[in-house]
Amino acid sequence: MVRVLKNALHDAQRELGTDRVVGIFGIVVKEDGSAALLSAVTIDELKIVMKAIPEALHKTALELRTGKPEPTN
Repeated sequence: MVRVLKNALHDAQRELGTDRVVGIFGIVVKEDGSAALLSAVTIDELKIVMKAIPEALHKTALELRTGKPEPTN
């Protein structure tokens, strides 16, 4: 977890490049079962995230149900 966040923060510091991180959005889940929303995005990036959520949830649910990844296009 820490390595992923450190890599994302490092990528966010780049001033040039098309793969530069411009926001973070996710859910932080703790061992005690609690969860919190993590959001560090502008409204433009949030629009992209919100459009992607339904497909991502569908793909994840399908993988959980079938036990294998869904084929990519």
